[in-house]
Amino acid sequence: MRVTQAFRFELDPNREIQIALAQHVGAARFASNWGLARCREAQARGDRIPSATDLHKAWNAWKRPHAPGWVEVSQCAPQEAFRDLERAFRNWRQGRSGRPRFKRKKSLDDNKARLTGSIRVTPRHVQLPRIGKVRTKEQTDQLLDLLQARKARILSATEEESHVHATPSWGTHPAGPGAGFGQPGGRPGRRSHTPGDRTGPSPLLPPRPAPGTGPACP
Repeated sequence: MRVTQAFRFELDPNREIQIALAQHVGAARFASNWGLARCREAQARGDRIPSATDLHKAWNAWKRPHAPGWVEVSQCAPQEAFRDLERAFRNWRQGRSGRPRFKRKKSLDDNKARLTGSIRVTPRHVQLPRIGKVRTKEQTDQLLDLLQARKARILSATEEESHVHATPSWGTHPAGPGAGFGQPGGRPGRRSHTPGDRTGPSPLLPPRPAPGTGPACP
């Protein structure tokens, strides 16, 4: 049996990192809305709804002439947004949710970016793809001990942002989101949230290839 556990850490980014985090959140939201517009256009024509892969290929072709500055943003941000959009359409067709809608900048739930690149954890820092090393306001010892003992692996990180608040998340199991662990927050700043993958009769996670890293994604 595998259990996904969440680890949350409040972050203490400098101004440069704050800008980078906001860029990734904005890119993910924009890409989601861009992809939804393409899906609705396909529906209006009676065509098949594009898959996440279709959208990502079309996105790469579109952004070169229209958004060349976004090369500074990890491709995981739009890529994961398209995967979420594909999942939302699937749930809608199966009657499990409403029709996908456009995301709003002022909505906390609509402002997040999931990264699946090389993610590392140190006692007072987390390192995110393209963003770099971000200081935490809290110790990361509990998660770090699992990583160093090869009892955990990190597969994803999700940042959520609303004005001055944000909750980055790290996931260690591809099966789904984890339960909250640690301080969920409520005060200004940025937080990290790391779902941890656990397996077996004890609450320990399966071995991983290298401590503190996830699948490569620039």
